[in-house]
Amino acid sequence: MNEKMTNGINPYALDYPTCPGGAAIQAAVSPQAQRLQHFSAGVPLSESIPKYDPCVTNYLVDYLNTPAVKEAIHAKADIEWGTCSNIVNYAEKDMERDTAPLYNYLIDGFDLNILVYSGDDDAICAMTGTHEWIWELGYEPKRGQLWNTWMTEVEDYGKQISGYYTHFEAKEGGKHGLSFATVHGAGHEVPTYKPKQALELLGKYLSGEW
Repeated sequence: MNEKMTNGINPYALDYPTCPGGAAIQAAVSPQAQRLQHFSAGVPLSESIPKYDPCVTNYLVDYLNTPAVKEAIHAKADIEWGTCSNIVNYAEKDMERDTAPLYNYLIDGFDLNILVYSGDDDAICAMTGTHEWIWELGYEPKRGQLWNTWMTEVEDYGKQISGYYTHFEAKEGGKHGLSFATVHGAGHEVPTYKPKQALELLGKYLSGEW
């Protein structure tokens, strides 16, 4: 795709805004920090979810680079924190190694309940690619559990579709198989873009519903 066509688009969340300017932006308290403060104070999650803020990473970098924070975490005064590290060099052969067979090993040989989920607004680890490698594992979807919808209560609108899920049956030796769920409108880091739906998804998994 032409680079000009994708310039200014967040590849991790295609339909979400990007932080303007690119440079670190000063801010008071980010929405994510507000959410944590509300949760700590016992405010229900449904009342403490602010709008997505594309500049939160910039705020974090600014915060970590203040002298008081460096002193508090016992970091060197001359260190300059950033969003990515250039110190670790990854070997290309390791980055391209196929890890899908590990799922066969875990599903068929152990009593594990495995859930793979994917936001459908992510271009880095796109949902279509995740769906493809899961199908190539060789498992059949459980009867009646192919692309079922799952719902979340949305203020003023009642139950709305949050995504779809499929349960694949394990072969002989495995008990639980594998569940795959999509999160509608979520980017790469699902809780960042759709926190309420992410909580619902996690609850369904931990309760054994999925």
